[in-house]
Amino acid sequence: MTQPRFVRLRFALAQASGNFVGGLSLPYFPLWLAATGLDASATAVVLSSAMFARIIVTPMAGIAADALGDRRLVAAILSFIAGAAYAALSGADGYLVIAVIYLIGMSAGSATGPIVEGVTARGGVDYGFPYAHVRAWGSLAFVAANVAGGFAVAAFGPEMVVPVMAALSLAGAAVLLATPAIHADRGRGHHRFAAAMRATAHNARHLLRSKAFLLLLAACMCAQSAHAVYYAYGTLHFTALGIEKDIIGLLWGLGVLAEVILFALSQPLVRRVHPLSLMAAGIALGALRWTGMAFADTLLISVLLQILHAGSFGLLHLGTMQFLVRAVPPQLSATGQALFSVACYGIGMGLVTLGAGALYDAIGGHAYLAMTLLSLAGLIFVSMLARRWDGGPVASLAD
Repeated sequence: MTQPRFVRLRFALAQASGNFVGGLSLPYFPLWLAATGLDASATAVVLSSAMFARIIVTPMAGIAADALGDRRLVAAILSFIAGAAYAALSGADGYLVIAVIYLIGMSAGSATGPIVEGVTARGGVDYGFPYAHVRAWGSLAFVAANVAGGFAVAAFGPEMVVPVMAALSLAGAAVLLATPAIHADRGRGHHRFAAAMRATAHNARHLLRSKAFLLLLAACMCAQSAHAVYYAYGTLHFTALGIEKDIIGLLWGLGVLAEVILFALSQPLVRRVHPLSLMAAGIALGALRWTGMAFADTLLISVLLQILHAGSFGLLHLGTMQFLVRAVPPQLSATGQALFSVACYGIGMGLVTLGAGALYDAIGGHAYLAMTLLSLAGLIFVSMLARRWDGGPVASLAD
C-alpha cells in the first residue's frame, strides 16, 4: 500500500474530531437540557437511555465496520447521523422527542470512538507512527472544547451547545473520510456484505470465547470503572473540601494535561515495557490515587493526586491499546475496540456509577475506597491474564 501524505496529521484530526464533540457535550449538554425546561429526573433519563443504547449500537457498528472492510466509511456515516440528529434536536420540543433524537445522535456518535481508536492503533503499526503521540491530540481537543465551551456558554448561553455539536459532528464526518486506510481495510462488494457480517459476527463470538480476551475486559472494567466516583462526584467532593469552583476546573484540566504529557513522552515506554506491565502500573497508581482521594483534605494533596490521572487512565489505556493491537486480529480491530468500549464505558461504568450514588450519599469521600478495591480486583485479573496470554492473537478467524 502506497504511503499516504500527511499520515499523522490525518489520524490526529480523526482523533480530535470526536473529542471536540465529547468535550463540549459532556459538561454543557445538561445545561442545554435544563434550558429547555427539563428537570433533573428527566435529564437523568435522557442521558442514561443513550448510555445504555450504546451497549447495543456500538458492537453492531464495530462488526459492520469490520465486515464492510471500510472502517473510515462506517465511522463517517455514524458521525453524519449524529450531526443530523443534533441538528434536528436544535428545534425539538417535548421531553419524549428530545429523548428519542438524543438517543439516536449520541448512540451514533459514541459508536465512532472505538472505530477511530482501532484505526489509529492499527494505523500506527501499518504506517510506523507512535499511537500515543497521535492519541494525545484527542485529549487536547477534549480540553480545548471544555475551555472554549465554557467561554461560549457564558457569552451566548446554553442554547448554542447543540447547534455546535451538530456542526462539529458533520465536520467530523468529512475528516473521517479523509483518514488513511489501514492495511486490513480491503473493501467488500455490497453483494458480499451480508455474508461478511455473518462471518465477522462468528469471529466476534470466537473472540468472546477467548479467556485471555475476557480477562482483559474484566481487568479494564474494574480499573476504568474505578473512575466512576471521580467522574460523577469529583466536583462535589472538591467543593466539600472548600476548593473554589475556578480552581476545581483547573484541577480537572490538570488531570488531562498529565495524561497528554504521558502520551507525548510514552514512546520509549511502549517500546520497552510489556503491555500488561503498563496496565498493572496504571492500575496500581489508580489504587494509590483513590486511596489518597478518600483522605485528601488540602488543595496541594488534591493537585498531586490529579497528576496520577496519567497513571490511572493514561498508562492503563496505553497498555490496553497495545494488547488489543497484538491480541486481536486486524480484521476484527473495530469489533475488538467496540466490545472493549461497551464493557468498560457502557456496562462497567454504568453499573458502578449507579451504585456509587448511594455510596457517596452515605459516606462521602470515603466512597473512593470502594474504587481502590475495584482497582485491586483489576490487578488480580491482569495477573491472571499474564499467565494465559502468550503475546499473540487470542482468536482464530473463519474465512
